[in-house]
Amino acid sequence: MVMLLHEVWGERKGDGPLYASMCVAGPDGAKHRNTLSPFARILHHFEANSYYEAMVKFHELMKWDAYNSGSLEEKIPYTQIAQMKQQRALEILKP
Repeated sequence: MVMLLHEVWGERKGDGPLYASMCVAGPDGAKHRNTLSPFARILHHFEANSYYEAMVKFHELMKWDAYNSGSLEEKIPYTQIAQMKQQRALEILKP
């Protein structure tokens, strides 16, 4: 089964509550990470085999209500191409 690594980010807006968000690790999550403030920090990493599974795990980590979506597209498994792209990018970033 193909799994992709995901990142859960946390940031505060002023004195407000912690705002949590999630994206795919590597280049496919760059657009999301670029929207975060310089003070945002990674809270968790986890693997998932589809966007739907990632959202279920994200909601569980955050102790939110169960994730529910009627979209069948969200349940389409990630591809080996996406996995290889992510692995190559993360290898480059290793110290």
